[in-house]
Amino acid sequence: MAKAERLVDIPARGGLTFSSAELLGRFFDATSAYRFGPAQHRIAHTALLDSAGDVIADAIHHPAGRDVTPVETGLSAEIANGPDGWVLHLATERPALGVQIDLEGQGRPADNGFHLLPGYPRRIALIGLSRRPEGRVRALNDVSSVRL
Repeated sequence: MAKAERLVDIPARGGLTFSSAELLGRFFDATSAYRFGPAQHRIAHTALLDSAGDVIADAIHHPAGRDVTPVETGLSAEIANGPDGWVLHLATERPALGVQIDLEGQGRPADNGFHLLPGYPRRIALIGLSRRPEGRVRALNDVSSVRL
């Protein structure tokens, strides 16, 4: 695993571009674009976090193809009721691909069908609920699901 972080200030409607070599301090064929042999990484991930550490946006690339062989991912889910309504806190110990939040009855998640990586927990607002939600959270590559 290679990891790099950089504190940036992005103006409204602005943008920044960094190469993986610039961030990591050396060249990796992180996306297997140059085909220097077998892919060196299973997952290439980049994330933009706000000052509180919440994910604003992220992108994931699978250089060797997406492997959804069922494994124990360590996916966890906790429901909290805050001032703005119900929120689902998600985390994982191994990559959880295609995370699906299935609520029973009323309501819907603000985001669904995303990949979740270790070290990047997600807070998902649950919309349109008048009571504590029930349901299930699962990932395409997990051997089990988490009951809410």
